[in-house]
Amino acid sequence: MEEQYLKERLIKLEKRERIYYLFISLTLLAIVLSCLNLFGIPKQDIIRIKGIIVVDENNRERLLIGAPVPDTEGRIRDDLCNGLIILDEKGLDMLALGSPTPNPQTEGKVGKRISPATGIQINDANGNERAGYGVMENGRVVLGLDHETGEGVMLFILPDLGYSGLLVNGKSGKNRQRIFLGANVNKEDTGFLVLNDNTGARYSMFRLDGDSPRWEVYDKNEKIIYDALKNLKRE
Repeated sequence: MEEQYLKERLIKLEKRERIYYLFISLTLLAIVLSCLNLFGIPKQDIIRIKGIIVVDENNRERLLIGAPVPDTEGRIRDDLCNGLIILDEKGLDMLALGSPTPNPQTEGKVGKRISPATGIQINDANGNERAGYGVMENGRVVLGLDHETGEGVMLFILPDLGYSGLLVNGKSGKNRQRIFLGANVNKEDTGFLVLNDNTGARYSMFRLDGDSPRWEVYDKNEKIIYDALKNLKRE
């Protein structure tokens, strides 16, 4: 009985403590609001500011917001970005959301994007671009996943070249394109699938030629040596 009585008393005390803290918090809030009104500080629904820098517990710059983002010693790169950049503790760009996004870095070297892009860029622990989505000024729309060595898998719409589709690259080599699944939007939206060998040379292609499907195999010089569906036509 005594133990049950003590438990009930403890619960009541905890409730009173929560009510006490709530009362203190509301009182402090009321005092702050009263001071703001007393000193005539105006209410503002819009904040106008050129930049924001957020630091961590060690005073390292970790989040930059601006148009462009602030130029700080804590960031290793100095290229412009109108938007938001998240840094790691070493000052490497980890994520960028902006218009334009920073140029891509691959294997430690910063290259130049084909066209300025509005979108998101995600980097690895070395600051190299490994994923991103962007709408470019030249009309291209690209969603990409990258190897350490460069582009890996891409979904794209390329109105300047007349193609839309999916591209899969190998990890190494000068000519890394292995699979190309797409449509030629300048030619009646003709679809095709291209398979390349490990040198990047075309090995096989499945496509439509008018009403006739074609399945072609090529030699090392990319000349047709076999067409499995040459005489097949849609009824």
